[in-house]
Amino acid sequence: MSTPTPAPYTPPPELIASAEKALAQASPSKLALALMLYHCYGSVTGGRSAVTGAELRPFEKCSTLVRAGWLAVAETINTTAARHRLVAEREAALTELYQMPRLQRVVAQKLAGYERGPGAEPAARTVAQELRLSEDEVLRLHRQALKRMREALDAKGLGPELPARVSGKLRQRRAAAPRDVRPRPVGQGAQMGLALPAVESRRPSAWGA
Repeated sequence: MSTPTPAPYTPPPELIASAEKALAQASPSKLALALMLYHCYGSVTGGRSAVTGAELRPFEKCSTLVRAGWLAVAETINTTAARHRLVAEREAALTELYQMPRLQRVVAQKLAGYERGPGAEPAARTVAQELRLSEDEVLRLHRQALKRMREALDAKGLGPELPARVSGKLRQRRAAAPRDVRPRPVGQGAQMGLALPAVESRRPSAWGA
């Protein structure tokens, strides 16, 4: 008695649609990684499928499901590598943090919201009051702490890549400006030969102006 030949597998339309969507939304770098992995697989198996033994087709001629499958492998590798890199960055930053002078470390921890909930990071003014320091001193210690951690990460090839124009620069406080004034319209008063101030009050005057 002969064994019946199984019918060829037909993937459901929703699975194909999902694969097509994943391929359409994939970045060029992830598609390139999927292609590289496919070529590496072919070099290991001699250009044949390890399951069926059939000759491997060019990647661009593979079915949507096959290409989406290799894309999923590429995304998994990217995610795993990113997770390992994040752990390495965290360990390097913590190692450098606990090698800092105590006051510098305390300032860095407080401004990072250490032992606080997400989004509850204190302002520099609050930290200055807690430590009985000036706000400028707190900001100076914070800059030094961030610089040390940045240098420690750079020395190990970790941390984000920054363009040269912003490398090493930290966010600074804006210069204080009067809150009750606004720029005076250009030319106002010139018709009468008056040299008026460059700004005028936002508040209404006693004369109703």
